[in-house]
Amino acid sequence: ADVDHLAYWNSPRGRRDAAFRSPFRIPDGETRYITFESDGGGWNNIRMNMEIVFVLAAATGRTLVLPLEQPLYLLHHDEGRRGRTFADFYPLDDPEFQKIVKTISMAEYLRREGGKKGRLPISKKNRPFLKDIRHRCEKRAKSTISCFAMNTHLQSTGVVPEW
Repeated sequence: ADVDHLAYWNSPRGRRDAAFRSPFRIPDGETRYITFESDGGGWNNIRMNMEIVFVLAAATGRTLVLPLEQPLYLLHHDEGRRGRTFADFYPLDDPEFQKIVKTISMAEYLRREGGKKGRLPISKKNRPFLKDIRHRCEKRAKSTISCFAMNTHLQSTGVVPEW
């Protein structure tokens, strides 16, 4: 059965969708970010969380900082490729997608905003450690490239809403 027309992410979008401007968008020319910690659960939980973050980034006009390459539950058994990024599953480089959701890598985010005058200065204590995990991490607390260290840094330097 052909169900491609049911997939909301397929192109072309209608004129109404393409012209829509969210009332929650930040002013043009201003750059704000949204980061994302992937869920420790199965792929479907991770996928749904990521899609919600896509919607939040699109609605607010924020640049989405993509999570580091990391093992994903039940997908990490592939001996040839333990770590995955969301670019493995979503068309993040597609120009139409980029019109809706701007994305940057964690490494680029840290380069832009991790300096002394950046929005999330990296302390001298964390600088060597975070330098090693700019591209990939592991979900093990005792790993030298632990995802938890990056998440802790983002939580301590960013704005985390009190739900």
